[in-house]
Amino acid sequence: NIPDISVGQYDASFEETIWALKDGSLSKPFVTAHGYHIVKRIYAKPVVTNATDKLNTESLQQKIMSDDRWKLAKDFIYTRVKTKAGFQKLYKDPVLWAYSDSLLDFKPAGIGKNLDNESPVFKIGDSIIHVGDWIGYAQINRYKADRNTLKTYPDLMDEFSKNAMYQYYRTHLEDFNDDFRGQMTEFRDGNLFFEIMQQEVWNKAQNDSAALLALYEKNRSQYNWKQSADAVIFFCSDEATGKNLSDQLKKDPAKWKKAMETRSEKVVADSARYEWSQIPGIDKSPKEGTITSLTVSSTDKTASFAFVSKVYSQPSPRSFNEAKGLVMNDYQTELEQEWIKRLKKKYPVTVDQKVLQSISK
Repeated sequence: NIPDISVGQYDASFEETIWALKDGSLSKPFVTAHGYHIVKRIYAKPVVTNATDKLNTESLQQKIMSDDRWKLAKDFIYTRVKTKAGFQKLYKDPVLWAYSDSLLDFKPAGIGKNLDNESPVFKIGDSIIHVGDWIGYAQINRYKADRNTLKTYPDLMDEFSKNAMYQYYRTHLEDFNDDFRGQMTEFRDGNLFFEIMQQEVWNKAQNDSAALLALYEKNRSQYNWKQSADAVIFFCSDEATGKNLSDQLKKDPAKWKKAMETRSEKVVADSARYEWSQIPGIDKSPKEGTITSLTVSSTDKTASFAFVSKVYSQPSPRSFNEAKGLVMNDYQTELEQEWIKRLKKKYPVTVDQKVLQSISK
């Protein structure tokens, strides 16, 4: 009996023979670069797909941690931290070991009596690692895997210093990775710009009701309804759901609310007055009390249609409440333009036309 075999562990021809066997079956003699073999397959373990399986997760973590590639990746990190940030040892071995004995094994401190938990152990970049950090790590990690044998202080310190360098690398990733630094800068700039827009434009446009009403009165003629209709638009998760609902409502459109009760997870309905161009599947001359044609999106395959309850064939003025969304957009545009004018005045920009033309060429 040999231990479990995973893909890629053995000679390819050896593995091909094993995977071709059924559980409990015996192979014919076959040859690889290592000699002749006769193999009986006991059983195949299925791949664990349950993400909440703790035993499997722990097993995978152990395999990763024991892989040489993991160690190489960690060694690369330690080298980068030492090279870029700097690593400076600030203790003497015998002194620190004596102090550690006094706290971990209750022995006399001896030459370590002048140390305390705030004494420095080493420095990484601008971060100081203190004796208290070392003692805390040692208390948890001083035993080997058998839980009986103690690690030596030098071995434990090697682990502790590498762990500290790894943590430093994680918390200072922007200093070591240009792509990550650029991404973080982009996030910060985006958040800052969002906050400025919120203060200078969006909040004012939402809260200044007097200015919105004044803009509406000033430009009332611009806020007219085109040809429109009172309608309920149905947005369905797929074509089959849309067709089924559409066929049902064609028999009795007035019962659309009841029809929605059993389809709430797959259908969303939105009731309002819409211009004809906003209503899916509408005819050139829609009629009241009808269901429009089913429209299927070519991108996500969702389906939509509408129940038209009332038709307005002639353009008409919008009330302030009906036009409020449009007025708010126009007011935001005004605020943004005024803000940009103030910025240009405060921070004038001069363009070197010669350089611009040379770049454009």
